Amino acid sequence: MSAGQILAPWANFYLMAGPAAAGLTGLMFVVVTLIGNTERVQRSPDGIGTFSTPTVVHFAGVLVIASVMLAPWRVISHPAIIFTAAGFIGMIYVSWLVVRTIRLDDYRADLEDWTWYNLVPLLGYTLIFAGGMLLFWSNGTGMFLLGTATVAFILTGIHNAWDIVTYLTVKRPREDGE
Repeated sequence: MSAGQILAPWANFYLMAGPAAAGLTGLMFVVVTLIGNTERVQRSPDGIGTFSTPTVVHFAGVLVIASVMLAPWRVISHPAIIFTAAGFIGMIYVSWLVVRTIRLDDYRADLEDWTWYNLVPLLGYTLIFAGGMLLFWSNGTGMFLLGTATVAFILTGIHNAWDIVTYLTVKRPREDGE
C-alpha cells in the first residue's frame, strides 16, 4: 500500500485535530498568564515546569502529528520514522516529568494528578511509538494507535488546563489577604 492510501482516509480527522490543538494551546497561554499573576509562582516555579509546560508540549505533539499526517509522503517509512522517534523521545520526557513530580517540595501529587499528568501522557507517547513501528509494515492498526494518542493528548490537555485553572481559583492565596 502506498503512503497516500494509508494516510488519506485520516485527513479529515487531522484537519480537525490540528486546529483544535492549536486553539487549546492558545488557551494554555491564558492559563499561564493567570498563573503568573499569583504569589505561588514567585515562591516556586516548579509547578509550571511540572504541570503547565508539559500540557503545552502535549498539545504541540498533536500539532506535529497532524502536520506529519497531512504531508504528501511518497513512502510510509518516513512518517513511521518520525512517529517512532517522537514516541520514544516523549516516553523519556514523561519519565523525566515523573522524577520532577516526585521532587516537588510544596505540592504532593494525588492519584488524579499522577493519572492525567504522567500516566495518560506516557500511554500516549507509547501509542505513538507503537503506531510508528506498525506503520513500517503499512499496518492500518498503527493509524488507529496514532489517532487514539491524538485524542488522548487533546483530552489530557483540556483536563489539565481546567485542573490548573480550578486549582488557582480555589487554592491560590488571595491578594487582598482574605
